[in-house]
Amino acid sequence: MSVHSPQARKRRQRVRPSGKRAETKARNRQTILDAARSVFAERGYSAATVRDVIRATPLAAGTFYKYFKSKEEVLEALRAAAAESMGPALREERRSAATVGAFVAGAFRTFFAHAAAKHGQLAARKGSGVFALRADEPEMLAAFAELR
Repeated sequence: MSVHSPQARKRRQRVRPSGKRAETKARNRQTILDAARSVFAERGYSAATVRDVIRATPLAAGTFYKYFKSKEEVLEALRAAAAESMGPALREERRSAATVGAFVAGAFRTFFAHAAAKHGQLAARKGSGVFALRADEPEMLAAFAELR
């Protein structure tokens, strides 16, 4: 049997867990992403470490590495989630804009509305009203990627 045969491909396909196990995996992954978003916002991506992210969760260090190999991989997952949530609105701005200036203005409005909502949730959880954006946050990276 060839390694390229349909049977070999089928064996290599990952079986997706279902039920309670899948819910636990999704919850653990989201816990790590939420903690990373908070740690990156507080410390900045460059200063933050995987250990900082792990300490911000109730999970064991090994659990982190089950889902992500590095903080770079976590940032990419956060960026992808931000792009997914902002992408449709940014693409609509691009489609409806009559000029480049109108598109840039609309893209920034969309980005800041999205960022304000996300950061408002974080600030409310932390009990502070501070709203600050860093250039290395996933939302900012996703917005710039969409502008290209």
